[in-house]
Amino acid sequence: MNAAAPVALLRSLDWKWIVIGLCVVFTIYIAVVPLAFLLWQSFFTPQTAAKAAEFTLGNYTSAYGSRETLRLFWNSVQFAVGASVFAFVLGTALAWMNERTNTPFKTLFFALSIIPLIIPGILFTVAWILLGSPKIGIINLALQNWFGLERPLFNVYSLWGMIWVDGLHYSPMAFLLMTAAFRAMDPALEESATMSGANIFQVAWRVTLKLTWPAILATLLMLFVRAIESFEVPALLGLPVGIHVFTSAIYQAVHRYPSQIGLASAYGMTLLVITTIGVYFVSRLSSRGSKYATMTGKGFRPRRIDLGPWRWFAAAIFIVYFLLIVVLPFAVLLWSSFQRFYSVPSWQALHNLTLDPYRFIFTYPNLARSVWNTLILSFGSATLIMLVTSVICWIVVKTKLPGRWLLDNVASLPMVFPGLVLGL
Repeated sequence: MNAAAPVALLRSLDWKWIVIGLCVVFTIYIAVVPLAFLLWQSFFTPQTAAKAAEFTLGNYTSAYGSRETLRLFWNSVQFAVGASVFAFVLGTALAWMNERTNTPFKTLFFALSIIPLIIPGILFTVAWILLGSPKIGIINLALQNWFGLERPLFNVYSLWGMIWVDGLHYSPMAFLLMTAAFRAMDPALEESATMSGANIFQVAWRVTLKLTWPAILATLLMLFVRAIESFEVPALLGLPVGIHVFTSAIYQAVHRYPSQIGLASAYGMTLLVITTIGVYFVSRLSSRGSKYATMTGKGFRPRRIDLGPWRWFAAAIFIVYFLLIVVLPFAVLLWSSFQRFYSVPSWQALHNLTLDPYRFIFTYPNLARSVWNTLILSFGSATLIMLVTSVICWIVVKTKLPGRWLLDNVASLPMVFPGLVLGL
């Protein structure tokens, strides 16, 4: 009887609710604990071997009691708005040409658009340093040589250069999001506008973009949140020339001695507020998206706009975009990987090519372990998050459990944590 009791107890348990409970607890843990720890650390002085941490309001006084904070805020907003708008305009234009026109090779370009999302942000930034630096940038040197320019045409170490690199890197995200919006939209109203005499640009402005207004705002807000929390571009392009944003200020505070975790947390609270506002508006737009839906009782296939001879110009735009976002960055990284010390491509530099960097990598003692850890981290985190969020979405959408709206908001809370802030 005693041995059978645990078995009977296990059989009587409803494992569905156990799984649901574990997912809810895990979601609350990863959402609430970082917020509480960040807020707690912001009220303490740095801890050293000789002195324990003490409660203080000095971190907020130092962070927000000077004009430097206003400059940080203004630089951060300029960078985030510029990068998000640039990425959106570029991605939306390409998505419209891909979905609504007869541009040649567009199926191939759609498949190739996923490649930039695989390139780490730090490598993409380094590649554009080698391409757009005023001293060693290949593009600047080529243009100066061809046109006899005395000064470099493009300076990646500037606010506009930061906007260019970050916006270019995340334009594929805008492209994929707006492509999905255009595909889901019934083209009947567009065809009616065309038959009424509207030209291509009038249809795009007055009909297509207005029907996708929720997707437009949601995409812009997502790009803004992603840009405001960006670290690689401000650190590699902004810090060398004194352009500071909140993420670079957090980085510098952490790397002081003693480490100013409290000051970094105080800066992080501002980022947290900004991203929270952005995520809030994204969720509000998502809940009101049905107001822009078009009702139809049959399947539809969007009518392709015939661009005539201009379709080859549209194809050329895709080619230039692919060159800027994939070919040139990959080529310059490949070239630099065959050199001990970087040098601009030339006939003389060809004699300095070497396989030593690759020999170092393949003879690195921890190479196999590093690759294995990377695979475990990527596949493990993706699988775990997919399973947990699937359960959370099922609870929010398919059940009538009380308080599920609160669970929805808690599950969205990690979105407001910039990666650098979450690392604190």
